[in-house]
Amino acid sequence: MEELGRHLDVVIVCDAPAVRPVYTSCKHIYCTDCFEALCHAKVSTIPPVIRCEGDSSGCGSVISLQELKEHLSSAAFEDILETSFKTYIGGHRGAMRYCLTPGCERLYRPAGRSEQIDKESSPFFTCPDCLSAVCRIYHVAHPDMTCAEQRADSATGGCSALALAKAELGIQD
Repeated sequence: MEELGRHLDVVIVCDAPAVRPVYTSCKHIYCTDCFEALCHAKVSTIPPVIRCEGDSSGCGSVISLQELKEHLSSAAFEDILETSFKTYIGGHRGAMRYCLTPGCERLYRPAGRSEQIDKESSPFFTCPDCLSAVCRIYHVAHPDMTCAEQRADSATGGCSALALAKAELGIQD
């Protein structure tokens, strides 16, 4: 097999003869299991980039999504994409947030506190999976308050909302 690899102007990366060989665009050959293992190992790094390990890790060519799709089973490809996405989100904590409902894995894009929310758009994200609404600015549900009221309430540790509720219900201290 090694002789075949030299003859075709490709380099075999695995130590053993390639079983069900994967031919990369950078002219390296992996066995299917080694290629899949490489993909799983590299996709968990930050940034999640899969690079060829040929030429004793000297190649470094990025393996494209199209190439991954061609050489991996659909289950392995989906797993690689999911792991890559989770790795990216983990490395960019401010870019996305998870829905507040326990067990819900829907993500939303937060709005910065200095970001203007115009009158046509709402500061709330309504989760299409669990239908809960969360403020994209303060990352809490405050359905009966404006963001300004929420800001004032959180500054007092929730005392202003309690005082308002007690006044509305006629409750004395």
